[in-house]
Amino acid sequence: MVAVDVFILISGWFSIKPRILSICSFLFQIYFLKCLSLIIFVVLGKVKFCNEIFAELLMLKPDQGWFIKAYLLLYIVSPVLNKFSENTRPKIFSNVLIAYWVFLFLFGWITESTAYINNGYSIVSFIGLYLLGRYAKIYHPKWSDYSAKKYLSVYIITVAFFCCMIFIAGLFKLRHTDLIAWKFCSYISPLTVIGAMSLLLCFSKINLPYNKWINICGKSCFSVYLLHAMWGYWFDVLKKIDSLFEGFNYMIVVFAFLLVVYLGCILLDQLRLQVWKPIAKCFFDENGK
Repeated sequence: MVAVDVFILISGWFSIKPRILSICSFLFQIYFLKCLSLIIFVVLGKVKFCNEIFAELLMLKPDQGWFIKAYLLLYIVSPVLNKFSENTRPKIFSNVLIAYWVFLFLFGWITESTAYINNGYSIVSFIGLYLLGRYAKIYHPKWSDYSAKKYLSVYIITVAFFCCMIFIAGLFKLRHTDLIAWKFCSYISPLTVIGAMSLLLCFSKINLPYNKWINICGKSCFSVYLLHAMWGYWFDVLKKIDSLFEGFNYMIVVFAFLLVVYLGCILLDQLRLQVWKPIAKCFFDENGK
C-alpha cells in the first residue's frame, strides 16, 4: 500500500519540473499502453469493445484513472508548490505541514467526513505528500537524519503492526475485520504515510552504484501501474491460480506470475519508448520546447 505514497514522495523529493515535453510524454505513455493492451485483448477475444470499455479508456468515470488525473493536476500546480517550498521559512513550512496532516487524519481518515479527501485517492493527499517530500529534502529535519537500518526497522514495524491487527481481528472473527483492514490500507493512514516516508528515507541513505537495469525499470515502473489491472483479466488469472494451488506451491506460482507481469510491463514500455523517440524529435527541440 505504500507504493502510491512513495511515488508522490519521490516526486516531491526531486521536485516536478514541468515541461511540455514531459507532460506530452506522460500522456503518450498512458494512452499508448492503454490502447495497445486493449487491442491485444480484443484480438485475443478476452475483452469486447463497447461503450463502457471506451469510457474506461478515456477515464470518464470518477473512479477510473483516479491516480492519473490526480497526478496530472499535481503536475499542473507543482510550480506553485515548488515556489512555496523554496521561499518559505522552515518554521512556517513545518507548521503548514503539521496542520495539513492533522486535518487529513482527522477529517479524511478517522471520521471520513470530508468527501474530497476520499481516503487519499485525491489531489488533496498528493499535495500533502509532495510537500512532505520537499520539506524532507530541502530542510533536512532531525527525523530525516537517522540511518537506513532505523528507517527500515520503522517500515517493518508498520507492516508487522498492520498484519498483527488483521490477524488478531480475523482470529477472533470480529465483524469489523474488513473495516480495520480498509482503515489501515488507506493512503492517508498514519501507518501508510509513516511506512512510505521511512522507506524513502531508508533508500536515500544508501549509496548505490550506477546500474543500467535499475534505471530501465525505474523509468518504466509507471507502466506496471497502467497495465497491472489489464482490463480485469489478471484478476481472473489470480482467481484461477487460487483454485488450482495451495500452500507453498501457491506462493511460488503467485510470485512467478507477478514477476512475469512486472517484467512484461517493463518490456512493453520499452516499445513505447522506441515509438516516442522519433515523435519527440519531430515536435520538440533538445531543450524539450
